[in-house]
Amino acid sequence: MEHIELHGSISNDQLPDILHELREKLNKPRNSACLINLQQARLNLSNEELCLLVVEIKKLSHRHRKAIAAVAVDDLSFGLLRILGSRLASENFSFHVTRDCKGATEWLREQADNPQASSYMRQTELSHRQSKHYSPD
Repeated sequence: MEHIELHGSISNDQLPDILHELREKLNKPRNSACLINLQQARLNLSNEELCLLVVEIKKLSHRHRKAIAAVAVDDLSFGLLRILGSRLASENFSFHVTRDCKGATEWLREQADNPQASSYMRQTELSHRQSKHYSPD
């Protein structure tokens, strides 16, 4: 499993470099998973920029199944990443958002152990449980 750590305000200007790094890490032999740590970062993207990001990330999974877990602590980044994840859901792509690295690592291990996991349903279920605003009522 590969890691990417981001810092500061992440805007459209930084996306080409981030996508390049993600592409390099996911294209390594025998690697299908990456953890993106945004604990020290904050996403600053418009809806249009988010849509373009979806298109670019989907290109990464054209041959083999890929799994990405993202860690975000601030509510805006967490929400934007949840939107991104719902737009990325497909047979060849799993995306999960959590607020801590331990949860992200556990989820990536589950994906490796069960490559047929329903990525979107699992992501949604776990994300709701880990959201600090979640209430079981």
